[in-house]
This record gives sequence, structure tokens and C-alpha cells, in this order.
Amino acid sequence: MATVKHTYTELLQTLESASGKTASDRVKATLRLACDGHRGQLRDARTPNVRIPFIVHPVGVAVLAMKYFPMVEQILTHDLETVVCVALTHDLLEDSQINQAMLEEIAGADVRNVVEALTKPPAGVVGKGKDSRNTDFTDQIVIAGPTAVFVKMCDSMHNMSRPNMTPQRLYRKVVDKAQLLYLPLLARCSLGNEFEQVYRSILSKAQIDALEEERFTRDKPTPQNLGQAISECVTASSGKVLELHDITVILNRVFGTLHSSIWRVVGKNANTLHLVSASDADSFEGDVFNAPINDCPEILKGQSASKFPLTSKVRRSATIYTVPVQMGPGRTFVAVLVFDESVNAPDWLTLDAASIVVQFLAHRLIISEADRRARVTTEAARLGIQVDAELASESGITPLDLLRLDRWQTRCRQAIATVENLLRFYLLSDQSRDQLRRTIRIESRVKTVNSILDKLIHRVKESTSRFEEMEDIAGVRAVCPTISSVRGIQSFLQSQRAIAAGCQLHPGIERSERDWVGVATSDGYRAVHLIFQVDTYLEDGGSHPVPCEVQLRTVFQDIWATIAHNTAYQSSTSDSSLKHNLKEMGVKLQQCEEIAERIANDSK
Repeated sequence: MATVKHTYTELLQTLESASGKTASDRVKATLRLACDGHRGQLRDARTPNVRIPFIVHPVGVAVLAMKYFPMVEQILTHDLETVVCVALTHDLLEDSQINQAMLEEIAGADVRNVVEALTKPPAGVVGKGKDSRNTDFTDQIVIAGPTAVFVKMCDSMHNMSRPNMTPQRLYRKVVDKAQLLYLPLLARCSLGNEFEQVYRSILSKAQIDALEEERFTRDKPTPQNLGQAISECVTASSGKVLELHDITVILNRVFGTLHSSIWRVVGKNANTLHLVSASDADSFEGDVFNAPINDCPEILKGQSASKFPLTSKVRRSATIYTVPVQMGPGRTFVAVLVFDESVNAPDWLTLDAASIVVQFLAHRLIISEADRRARVTTEAARLGIQVDAELASESGITPLDLLRLDRWQTRCRQAIATVENLLRFYLLSDQSRDQLRRTIRIESRVKTVNSILDKLIHRVKESTSRFEEMEDIAGVRAVCPTISSVRGIQSFLQSQRAIAAGCQLHPGIERSERDWVGVATSDGYRAVHLIFQVDTYLEDGGSHPVPCEVQLRTVFQDIWATIAHNTAYQSSTSDSSLKHNLKEMGVKLQQCEEIAERIANDSK
């Protein structure tokens, strides 16, 4: 591979030499934007005296994209110029202060859309498990299409091209990601046999190189004092955005620990903290653990150390340093450094020194978190969406997620319109001309972004990319005078006429028909809930089915639900007398319902 220089002019010459022609104005402007965005950032290097500007990487990816473009040209949905611009900017949104609007202004909307797909969903200060984040990431790359997959493969190939300069641990991580994450992308979005063989060949060589490096390379010795430790932290971060798992990797390197992790404090009782793993949630079983530690830094040994919930990671003879740290308002964490007693911690490592290093890294994380918030807020303002900053931060939602969610809400509104039109047709049909049935009230709503995020975080506990599976973002309610009118609508919405209109009970949701009219729920709720799959059509996205929940109630059931929602459901306490009174009210309203049914029958 040709040597890549570092100035803008030299980098431009590298691109033009690889393409064999003068770069377009668009490519020149995009390269300038990439240089500005990555200014001051350095590539990870094996030795401190060899520091390569980060911009070398995106330019190298662009060179590879030009080299292999002829193999995939018939498959990709974008031309070579666009692909080169994507390669040059693929890390900008993740690792720099450049935002989506700036990228779109310089490189175009098509580049922005692909780069957003190549921007990994952040773990944020709450922390997502590695597996779920990686699944989110690969899913959004595949959804974005073959151009995103192609640039990601070129990115992976360039990362595997420098085994002698990349730190051994990092190179192993690069190779493992290529094998476990990126190679499977080619099965989900094929770029042709010729390109796949090239990628497999490069990966095979990189795996051999990684084994050789592990055999002959020793890790850099741990720092000898606090100053060296801070210097190592600065070098390790290389000016890039940090995630929680990045911090644990740096702590392992700086302190030479057996294991490092970060835990969020979710409660406290006496000297016991209730902790949930934040930095590596997929590595621990269960959700919340209790740990015998105080609010101040301390060292746990012997029996105290053995009680800490790391039995799958460490030996009982380990010494554990616990360092509480703030990472945002109302968010307290504990950094845990685990040392094997047979390998003592460095002499200079006091609790104060550990606190200084951890807080230094945490400060970097807070800065990056604030930057993410700004990006999401900017995108929300562009789309006209109101987003709670704390919910956005806790969920780790990305600007790309916001764009997808905005489009999904548009589809949900279309699904609601389909159901409402069916209900209006029913009310105007021959079978429902009596005056009483014409009093049926139809209501609808699309969940707000904040409601969706709150449910994903606190109830579903799923990734923000899974909102399309939520069954109640689109909702329609019909409030009817009698049970017979409820049954009439229920029957009509499951008829062939509704199916012909693109509305049918959802085949992919268990119990898509939930009937609590005859037998109320345990708290007294009575209604019919139907989860439909409704076909929607958008000009830019084609046909797509959307879940839509339809609730059917009588006016008496609606009265009960309204009072219950504003008392029991909104209360944080459990009042047995309140529950008793609600059940008693439900019985009496059901009696009123039966009287109304008789009146309706008598009036026919």
C-alpha cells in the first residue's frame, strides 16, 4: 500500500494518484471537512514516538474503495464520487465535532445518510452491552444498503493493514471484529464473490499476523508514577470520543489489572450499594447486584472482596479497588479495579491516585456525552421533534434513529387513518344506522418520541432500534354506548372488507386479540384490544406493514379506565382500599352497562 502523507495537499495527491484523475470539487471539499474534523486526533500506535494523524485512516479507506469499486459497481446504489466522500467522512459523526448539517452541506444528503448508518450507536453513560450494541450497528449498516456495507468492509480491511504499528491488543480486537461482525455482513448483503474472496484473503492474513504478534510481542510496561499514568490516558484516548468500555480498556492497560469494570449505583442501603453493570452488561448474569462498599474509595480484600459480584471474572484471592465517580447529574458510578494478589498493584497506586485517573477519564466521557446530546437535539430541531435530553441520553438514541423514528411515526399516522376510515365506513353502513350506535366516539394518537424512549428504556429494556416492533405506537380507540356495538365493530374489523383494505390481525404478535369484556383483568379493567397489521405506503419507502392497537370500550368501561389511570396508575403507592373501591366501581358500572344494553334492545 502506498505511503500516505499528512497535509491536505499531500492527502489530496494520494487520492488523485489512486484514482488517476483530478479530484472533483465535491471530493476536495469533503476531504477538507474530514481534515478539519479529525484535526489533532491520532491513530493508536505501538510506540509513543510514532504518532500518525487519524486522517490517514479515512483517506486509506477511500483509496481501498477506489481500488475495489469496479468489483462492486453494479451492486452499489451510489457512484464512485459518493462512495469516496462516504469513506472520507465515515468516522466524522462518531469521532469529531462535525454534525449532520455540516456534513450534508458539504458532501450531500446521500453521503450524510450512509455515514449516519456507519456511526456506531453510543453506549452513553448508562452503558449498553457489547453484543446488543454490535447487533444494532450491523443491523443499521445492512438497512442502509450495499454502499454502507462496502465502505465498512474497506474500513475493516484498512484497520487490518498495519499489524506492526497497531498495539497488539487493539489489532486482535480489529481481527476478531472482522471475523465475528463484518464478514457475516457479506452474507446479509452480498457484494459479489470476487470482493468476498478479497476480504477473506485479507482477513486470513491478518489472523496469522495477530497470532504472530501475540507470540512475539510483549505489552507495554505499566506506568511508574501518576504522571505517566495520566500521560498514558491522554495517549490512549488519542483525542477521540470515549465510551464506557473504552475506559475499562484504558484502565486495564494503565494499571495492569486482572479486570476493570464500571457499575452504576441504582440504590443504597446502609453500607451496601445496589449496582448494575454499566460498562459490559453482557458479561454479567442478572440485572442488579449488592456490593459491600461505601461512598468513598476503598480497598476490598479477603471475605469482602469475595462478596463482590465478579465471581465469573476474578479469583477469591483478588484485591479490589472501588472508586466512586460522578458521570452526569444524578448518575453515580463505581469504577472497579481488580488485582490478582499474586501480582501486586503498582507501588504508586493509592486510592487517591486511582480516583484521579478514573475521574480524568470520566470527564472525557462527560464531554463526549454532552456532544452527543447536542447532535441529537440539533437533529430533533431539524425534524421538528421534541425530545427530552435526559431520555435521549439514557437511551443512547442517535440522529439516525431519530430520522428512522420520524419516518416510522409517519407510517403510523397512515395506519391510523386506514383504521379510522374503516370505522367511519362502518358507522355509515346499513348495519349501524340506529341513533345509539351513531354516538360512538373515535379517538387516536401516535406515541410521542419521549413516550417511546421511556418505554424502551424502563419497560421493554430494548435497543432504540427496536421501536418498529412496539405494538402500540399507533393507537385507535372507539368508545361505544353498549357491548353489542363493541362486538359489532370487533366483528367488522376482522371481516374480509377490512382485510381487503390492508388491515388484519397481526400474524406475528402472540394474542393479537385480547378480550377482557367478559372477564376483567385482576385490577378490574374491561375492554377489547386488537393488534392489527396495517399496510402503509410512502413514496420514498414503498409498502410496509405497521402494528396498530385498536381499543374498544363501552362508555362505562371508559369511565372506569379514566378514573383508574388518574388515581391508581399514576400513584406511586399501593393502596388496598383504592384497589377495592376501583373493583367495586367496576362492578356497579358493569351493572349500568347491562341496563344500557336492555334500553338499546327495547328501543329497536
